[in-house]
Amino acid sequence: MLLRRVTEHVRAQNWTAVWIDFMIVVVGVFIGIQVANWNDGRASRLDYVQALERARAEISGNLEFIDEQTQAINKSLFVARSGLDALLACADTPQAVQVINAGIVEIRGTRSFQTRTEAIDELTTNPALLSEQSVLVRKRFSELRFFQRLARETSDRYEPITFEVWPTDTPTLAIQEAKNFRTSWLGIEYEVPRYALALDVSVQEACVDKGLLKWFHTWEAWQTNVLVLNQKVRDEYEDTLKLLKELGD
Repeated sequence: MLLRRVTEHVRAQNWTAVWIDFMIVVVGVFIGIQVANWNDGRASRLDYVQALERARAEISGNLEFIDEQTQAINKSLFVARSGLDALLACADTPQAVQVINAGIVEIRGTRSFQTRTEAIDELTTNPALLSEQSVLVRKRFSELRFFQRLARETSDRYEPITFEVWPTDTPTLAIQEAKNFRTSWLGIEYEVPRYALALDVSVQEACVDKGLLKWFHTWEAWQTNVLVLNQKVRDEYEDTLKLLKELGD
């Protein structure tokens, strides 16, 4: 319709009408582009707001998990350190045997640094989401991602060392009859039979077993390091939550 009208105006050499028709086309295209850009921007902003909500939920869950892990590690450290102290004292008493055996049971497993990272990874790698962020916000998310990755890589590198020094072939220890063991892991309650390790010699003999002492020491050192990693990442989470609250306000 518009093309036919423009053709008629050209034939009639009505240049004013031609110019008006041309401007109508230009303005129409411009408005169409602006509306499309506005819709795209609105969609991108909505995606960003939803990504921030996912990050807030992920961080809250990670904080809860870190706090649970930290509490459990501190309890385990108390038991294990008591066992190591009893070993180092070399006092051959029934109480010392009991404390050492409890420590041996405790150091059969470790807790490592574990957090979810999907939401923060998305905010720091998705170009559309990055374009919505200010320099300050982008830096905060980048810092958090860096320390999350650092803690995870450190855990993957050093935790296996604890298991490499298990004195499973030492005559100092014996495998006891299996007993039902109840515990929970990642919210899963379960009960399984477990064959506990215990001293098979006197405390005076066990306290000079370098393999056993090294096992206690390496386990204690690693679990202490996990507490440090947890605290550092926890601080990063708190700073990020504070920023997210400011963005929401």
